[in-house]
Parts: sequence; structure tokens; C-alpha cells
Amino acid sequence: MALTHRCGCLVIALAMVVGGSPLAQDPHEPRIEIDLREARVTGTVVNPMIFGSNLSYFNDLDEVWEVGSLVDRKRDAGIGSLRYPGGEETSRFHWEYPGVNGYVDLWNEAQHSQNWQSTWIPKDQWATNESFMDFDEFVARAREVGAEPLVGINMTSGYKLDRLEDSIAEAVRWVQYAKDRSYGITYWYLDNEPWHRHPDNYHYIAPLEYARLCAQFAEAMSAVDPEAKFIANPFVGDAAGDWDQLAPFMRIAGEHIDVIEFHWYWEFGTSSFERFLQSRPLRFSSRWNPYWDSRTYVEMITETRRLLDDHGYDYIEIGALEWNIGPSRTGPAPSEQQVALMQGEMFMQFVEGGLDMACVWPGFYQIRDVDHPTEARAWFEYDPPHRPRAPLAVVDLLSDAAGGTVLHGGGVDTETSHPTLAVVSEDRRTIHLYLLNKDREPRTATVHVPEGSSAGAVTTRGFSVQGDDPATVTGLDTVEVTVRLAPFSLSRLDISMSTEITR
Repeated sequence: MALTHRCGCLVIALAMVVGGSPLAQDPHEPRIEIDLREARVTGTVVNPMIFGSNLSYFNDLDEVWEVGSLVDRKRDAGIGSLRYPGGEETSRFHWEYPGVNGYVDLWNEAQHSQNWQSTWIPKDQWATNESFMDFDEFVARAREVGAEPLVGINMTSGYKLDRLEDSIAEAVRWVQYAKDRSYGITYWYLDNEPWHRHPDNYHYIAPLEYARLCAQFAEAMSAVDPEAKFIANPFVGDAAGDWDQLAPFMRIAGEHIDVIEFHWYWEFGTSSFERFLQSRPLRFSSRWNPYWDSRTYVEMITETRRLLDDHGYDYIEIGALEWNIGPSRTGPAPSEQQVALMQGEMFMQFVEGGLDMACVWPGFYQIRDVDHPTEARAWFEYDPPHRPRAPLAVVDLLSDAAGGTVLHGGGVDTETSHPTLAVVSEDRRTIHLYLLNKDREPRTATVHVPEGSSAGAVTTRGFSVQGDDPATVTGLDTVEVTVRLAPFSLSRLDISMSTEITR
């Protein structure tokens, strides 16, 4: 008996196979059948910028980068974009004064006495403090890593403190400064989460007011650099693909922006590994957005793309400049190994959906939240020597697909415990096949390879939550590959081709 999911030309099947396995196994054990013989390219190119990371100017200290060898580690992992000065920091940051403490607005005296962050500098030392990451240092780091720099504009200070002309002038000086030094800054993101209503939040801006601000700032900044591109984040994450919410913003700001981005924290406040295992497929669910009423990331990306195209905004890209597994406040938090697998499935959906850019939050997080742990969700440890955490291994595994093209079909956003993604390399001579096993038991996958594949030229890499070998090739000939997948693992099969895939 076989239950087959068919989408385009890549066929993913969950089969009940009796006999024929190269290893002794339960005859009723589910096996995964993957047919690549008629697979065709979709035209969806894997953008290196989706393998990005947020920075935090007052957390990413000079000594952290030096002690942690972060340049080498980020470059080796294939980090394709870096976001600066951070998330909510952006709404208070004044780029000409990078020595000011995090989350403090220099223009707002009421905030000057804040003293809760892990690295705190007395006010009388702000002007001379060089321990934080300034703009010049950020650009240098991004160049060394080989990542696209994404730079954030503080619109909140001017809007909230009735100094809008000063805020626009500050942004214009920044663009001019970058241009005069040939820093090659293309993308400027326009503040951070202006939609976020919360009693403690400084920065809420109503959607239409935010749209008008986007237009004003973009016009002034593009007068200095006509090549500049602008990123807007007008709504909460589940607004992706909802034209009723997007349309009013787009009518005001659409011609002024180049990227619309969303923030996606899976199961914010209720995340757990068990919920992840039961989510088949993974959807953008949370304590406010139940699983049955939520959509996959693939669905949100593709529907947003369709709506933008249909309404004349086909030039606008789609991003997620903050994403991660949400914090857990209701039970045991996932371990870093579990988070790695969970982030892996989100990444797979970003690739298949054709997302243009994404930055995980946090890449490095020095502040310890008092109500929920953050360590496992970061890509580097808090303390020296700032060891890379397990999720970075998953970035490394997936980022080799950058520049490649997604093969049509796949099983990333289908009802399965074995999400599957296939990408043909940029030179069209290697298929990267990603296999995620969300089961508690090992599973056998049989991959039917296309004509022109090189027998014996199959290699495997992967990650396993339990530390097992993630994937073991147990059978190989000219027509198929059989591989044993460890429980709770993400594996990559690299299938070499003797001829280019041109279809």
C-alpha cells in the first residue's frame, strides 16, 4: 500500500514495504519513497540572504567577535546577511552616538537612567565608549563574513518626540556617510515592529502613520542614493498573505519600498519539542493563533508573492528579518539540539517558498531573559569562548544550497513527519536532497535518482538531535539510493550528476 503526495514532478511517497530492504526491519515500518526521475526546476533560486543573522550593537562587543572568532564561524556557515543595529534597539538608536546603552534613546531624558542590560556604560562615558559595535565596524564585519549588510533607521524618536525633521536629517546623513565611503549599503530597513502594542513598548506607530513615515524617509534618503532599497515591517507576522491588511499600507507606501518583511516566532510562549513533532506540517502557530487556524510559511510566502504580483507590486521582495522558535513559558524549553531541528524545518519552508531574505533573532544574545530562557535559540553561547550552538550546524547544512534552484514539488509543507526538499546546485550538476525525520524511530528512504546521476557519487551530511549518525547509505546502484535516517534528524544527500539538469 502506498500513500503518495504528488506535486508537480517530484513525487514523495510514504510506503508500507514488505521485504526488499537492505537492512532487517519491521515489514510494517513506514518507508519514504522519493522519485527524482522526472523532477524539474521551478525557477525559485535560493537566495543566500535567507541564511542571515541579527546583530545587536551593544551585545556584539568587539571582544566577543575576537574571542569567539565570529567572522570565521559565520563565513564558514554561509551567513548571507547581517542586520544592524538590531531589533528594538533600532527604534532608539542614533548612529552617530554608538556608545549609548542599548534600548536608551539619547533624545529622551526619561530613558537615560536605565540599567538592566548585561553590558552597561555610565552616562558620562557614552561619548568615549568604543566597546559597542559602531557602523564602520559593522560594515567591516559584514565584508569579512561576505554577508549583505541590512541597516536600520530609527523613525520612532522623531515621531514620538516631535522631532521628525531631525530624524529624517539624521537618516539622510547616514546614507550620505555610507555613500561617501563607498560602503555599498543597498538595503535600509525602516524601524522595527512599529505595530507592536504593549504597555511597555515605546515605539507603537499606527499602520497608516507608519506608511506615511516610510514614504517620507524613503523619498529623502533616495534623493541622496537613488540605488537605495527600503524594507518595511508594517504588520504582525500572520498578516502575510492578507490583502485586507496589506492594501491600505501599500496604497500609501508601496511605490517607496522594495521589501516587505514579517516576523515569525513559531509557537511564541508555548513552544516545545512535542508540539513540533505533532505539527505536520509546521505552521505559523502561537498562543494567539491556533494550529488549525494557521498557515505554513510556504503558504504565507507564496500567497504574499501572488498578491503583490496581482496588484502591480511585482518588484517588491519578501523577507523575515526576525524569526526563530518562540520562547517557551508553559513547560520545558527545547534543547539547543531540538531547536536546531526545529529551525531546520523553518529554513526548508523558507527555501521552498522562495523567501528573499531572513535573519534569525538572536544570533548572539547576551541578555538573559528573566521569564524565559534564550540560550538554546541563539547561534552562539553567551560566555567565552562563545561556542557555536547546534542550530549553526543546521545553517551550515542548508546554506550550501544558496544559489541553487528548487526542484518542483517537495514535501516541506505537506502532512508528513518526513519533510523533504530538493535543490539543484548553481552549476546544475548536483542535487541537494534534504530529508527531515520527525519520528522517534529510524526510517528508511529510497531515492529514485534521475538519468545521468553518477553511481557511487552520493555523499551524506546531517544533524541528529540524539547524536546518532544522521544518515547511512545502505543501498546504491544506478537507479536508486537507499538511506537509513536516524530518529529526529536532518540529513542531506548530495547526488552528483554526469550531465547538467536543464529541464
